[in-house]
Amino acid sequence: MKVTDAKEVSTKIELTNAIEAMSRHLYERECKEKESPIYDFEELRNLLQTKEPSLKIFFDQLYSAARPSTRNEQTMDRKKRLMFLYVISLLH
Repeated sequence: MKVTDAKEVSTKIELTNAIEAMSRHLYERECKEKESPIYDFEELRNLLQTKEPSLKIFFDQLYSAARPSTRNEQTMDRKKRLMFLYVISLLH
């Protein structure tokens, strides 16, 4: 049996809360307000952080996981696109 430490449980809860918040805001935007989907990572990040400031930590963690200090600009642009796809896939 695997023993789960408190940090891992906390991270899972934070991820779950982040996905729930993003899903809720995108559903309201696209289904209720009839706005078109956002396909740009920075635009999506800014919108979601404005509506739910607690998501800043989630997006900062995603960005940090890409190790920006060891990547060039082209690689980071590609990483941003991949992070965007990751976030969108979590929501579907």
